[in-house]
Amino acid sequence: MINLRNFLVGRQAQKDARLGIDATELRLQADLGRKPEWNPVENAEHAGVAESLGARAELEELQADERRGEDELARHPSPRGLLVLLVLAAVIEAFGGILIMRSLGRENPERTLLGIALAIGTLGFTAFVAKSANGSVASSGGTPRRTVGSVVLLAVYTVFVLSVAAVRVEPAEGEDGSDLGTFAEAVLMIATTILPAFTAEWVFRHRHPGVLAARELRNTRRRIRRLEAARTKASKFVRDLAREREQYEGAEVRGTAAYRIAHLRTSATTNGRANDAPRNDGES
Repeated sequence: MINLRNFLVGRQAQKDARLGIDATELRLQADLGRKPEWNPVENAEHAGVAESLGARAELEELQADERRGEDELARHPSPRGLLVLLVLAAVIEAFGGILIMRSLGRENPERTLLGIALAIGTLGFTAFVAKSANGSVASSGGTPRRTVGSVVLLAVYTVFVLSVAAVRVEPAEGEDGSDLGTFAEAVLMIATTILPAFTAEWVFRHRHPGVLAARELRNTRRRIRRLEAARTKASKFVRDLAREREQYEGAEVRGTAAYRIAHLRTSATTNGRANDAPRNDGES
């Protein structure tokens, strides 16, 4: 391919030499086109590549944020482990709700649906009570002071829990239980009612910061990958441009040499014939 191109350039040079013109640069431009140049000022594509390559400071800042995010995430309990505990507490609460509905004489599927609804309500009610208790107004001495609303809410929650426990400890027909045994069973039923709910609320509250930290870390890593991909693409563009320029310059050098050699040979031959013509006339 190169030899064919040089041959064609040489033929053009011979024609130009016979006409007495030298069009080296024009012939090469017509054959090779415009030389690849790096011009981020006038070329929008080059400007975008330069911007991607210049984002190193932003990339380093994001990498620092990534390290801080990893450190922050390490200070929190594992969100996945807490999620397993949260699901377990919810399942236990749902099972307890189904047992309560069975004690009330409900049949499936109503028993299961109402039991799950009771479990969801218990979890939500417990979380609401815990949030209200944590948000109590502080007094002038710095100690928390409960509002009337929080006291009423706590009383309602207590009645709710006692009602659930009473249903669970209701003795079967024809059975008599001792007062101590009934009291102990009531305490256990209260514990099985509120402890899974408070466990779920505790897990959810302590899992939330870890989830936020993990989400922030994922977003940071996503931005890092996007910047790295843009920088990689920009670097490849610059390398390809440099390679094209090198190939162009090589073809330009070879084409110039082929043109000049053919032009000089043809010019010399033409000038030699022109010089010989008067001498032959004089001799004759």
